[in-house]
Amino acid sequence: MHLKKISFILCAFGVTGCALLSNGEAVRPSSLVPSSDLRRIDASATQAAESRNHQDCRSSKVSDTKSDQADSLSGNAIIDKCDTLIADTTQNMDFGSAISIDSDLRSVPHPIEDRPKIYPSAKSFTVPSVFVRLCLIPKTTQVTIRTNGDVSVGRGRSFSGSISVRRGSQNLHIEDDEGNEATCALPCTLATPNHTGTIRAAELTCRGSIIIAASGTGTFSVVNYASVEDYLRGVVPLEIGTKNADVIEAIKAQAVAARTYTYKRISERKNESWDVMSTVADQVFGGTEAETESANKAISDTRDIIMTYAGEPICAYYHSTCGGHTADITSVWGKRGMPYLKQADDLDRNGTPWCAASPMYNWRCAWSIENLSQIMRRNSRSSFPNSTPFTGTIKNISIESTTSDGRVTDCRVETDEGLYSFGGDKIRFLIRRPTAGNPILQSSWFVVDRCDRDSVVISGKGYGHGIGMCQMGAIGRAHAGWDFRSILLAYYSGVDFACVRSGKSDGSF
Repeated sequence: MHLKKISFILCAFGVTGCALLSNGEAVRPSSLVPSSDLRRIDASATQAAESRNHQDCRSSKVSDTKSDQADSLSGNAIIDKCDTLIADTTQNMDFGSAISIDSDLRSVPHPIEDRPKIYPSAKSFTVPSVFVRLCLIPKTTQVTIRTNGDVSVGRGRSFSGSISVRRGSQNLHIEDDEGNEATCALPCTLATPNHTGTIRAAELTCRGSIIIAASGTGTFSVVNYASVEDYLRGVVPLEIGTKNADVIEAIKAQAVAARTYTYKRISERKNESWDVMSTVADQVFGGTEAETESANKAISDTRDIIMTYAGEPICAYYHSTCGGHTADITSVWGKRGMPYLKQADDLDRNGTPWCAASPMYNWRCAWSIENLSQIMRRNSRSSFPNSTPFTGTIKNISIESTTSDGRVTDCRVETDEGLYSFGGDKIRFLIRRPTAGNPILQSSWFVVDRCDRDSVVISGKGYGHGIGMCQMGAIGRAHAGWDFRSILLAYYSGVDFACVRSGKSDGSF
């Protein structure tokens, strides 16, 4: 997620940031551009991406070898590019219940603070592209795409309305409801004018264009190609979960964090078929239907601003609710430390947690012994594949060790067939909630209140991994008068702010 080529130029940095987008940057139809110019959108790259996305990330000791060699940041390893460890799958998350609480945001008052607004000088930061490739469908054999206007495919071929795309033995077959047909080689771009129109695919209305890329034998992926700023309009509202204009500074902080994360991914995945997924594997994307006025304003007011450390975009991880203390990346994911992702108290000057208003600040779960035993038997292989598979019926659960802030590092589970030890953030994928679908546990910060022959009761704090920005804490700080830069510096210590600009001077893709 780090960029290889950078340049720094001093520029003005005000509340609205720096507008440094390259004019007219566009994808030319794939029939006119070598596949290398489409950042190697081919089957082998896609297979590599799929392999990485499906590699096992929840073992008790995550391998550092490959990621540490590829990703170094001034001696500090970038987090493993293993998304399933870092983010939960869609069915595992119930994010709305943790953060969409606009009516209750003032239930825990914080002292209003007059923060000094002194920040590092902003510099411009050269990036490979200000466009992002968003994977909507990773593997399919056919898709229907709908447009409000014409889209172009190759030279002089236009399609409109409902467009059917099917994979043949070698090429794509494209046909619209007016009878226009074409056969195209992969990759193939269905381009809106200047990549600024809207196009609908995978039940999402997206800004920009669509790239159809090979994703293995007989299948293809559907990728939305749009400017980063347009992409964020469908991300920020779902990630911060509030429309409340009173906390616009928190929404701005979320916009900067999401933008930074996106550029990190763009630079890391330039040789793959897409940069980000549309799910929580990266950042949840809801298309134009998810856009809100407050999020659009926050994105506009912070246009092109990202966070950097030691000349690289940071790993801008964030989570819903920290419980009063953010977590160290080493203790949670077993990775070597990053100076800006350290454990820290998240308290106001009265000692009140900034995220105390969150409905997930405190939580409690209760299971029958048999129910929790079944859940753990079902999920132990995927959660801890390098450990002995969990078997039997629970007899006792005890917490043997925790981090300094209370997150579990060693949980001992005794069954009628053996003794097992689990810990770290991965334990959330093993001890799942008793509600429908068994979503993952809210956090790894918990204690065992009761474990007897009939039931298990656990109580805990926070929601998410606890690393980086606490979104509910950011909302609390915004209510207390903090601006977005102060909020971000509180959660990412020592970072700098920069304004991105494209490294391409001619606007070519």
